[in-house]
Amino acid sequence: SGATESAVGEAPVRGGGDPPTAVTAAERRRLLLRVARGEGHPDNAVPSVVGGLVATALEQDTVRWVPLPLSPAVGIAYAAPPVEVRTDDARERLPAQIAHSDAAANGARLAVLLSGLANADGDRIAWGIVDHLHVPWRWAAVPRADDASAAALEAGAWGVTLSGSGSGLLAFSPRDRAAEVAGAMGDVFAGVPGHGPAWAFPLRRALVGAAVLSDPGRDVSGER
Repeated sequence: SGATESAVGEAPVRGGGDPPTAVTAAERRRLLLRVARGEGHPDNAVPSVVGGLVATALEQDTVRWVPLPLSPAVGIAYAAPPVEVRTDDARERLPAQIAHSDAAANGARLAVLLSGLANADGDRIAWGIVDHLHVPWRWAAVPRADDASAAALEAGAWGVTLSGSGSGLLAFSPRDRAAEVAGAMGDVFAGVPGHGPAWAFPLRRALVGAAVLSDPGRDVSGER
């Protein structure tokens, strides 16, 4: 579509102290298709290449993506117990059919969620983050997910959901509360037996995505 072409466009790739190297739309399309196929689905691969929050889909030989606004006032916390939830196993938990009303409700909640993320509106995020398509069935695969979610909300989170298929959780909160929210979830998950430690940390937004650097030691995450 025209919107997708405009979003892809020509963009600079930052590299050390050298002038930015232009990347054509055709080059970026090839890179996006390669990483989306290699990773398996574009919802993980495309943001890693382009940075920021995006909506994306893979249609045959074309990766469609559109950038979406994300307020800098929104904080994001991640936490996971020391257990693995395989994507294939999580998919097997999903029902073969869902109610039409659930599908319609999810579309409405997604629209409200995106508005909440764009405007750091906690009420919209809290309502919009509720999922009817996969979370109710996958949630139980994460040990103490209910306790971790409750701890996050107590620490100031607006809402909590699964990170992908699990076992990690994502919590959205005011930016200055993200570290506390992550720690609260991590304290809960620390009591889960498993292999290795629990994970818990606030996330930093990466607005650049993939970059080619002449100085490998330079960190460009967060730059425009």
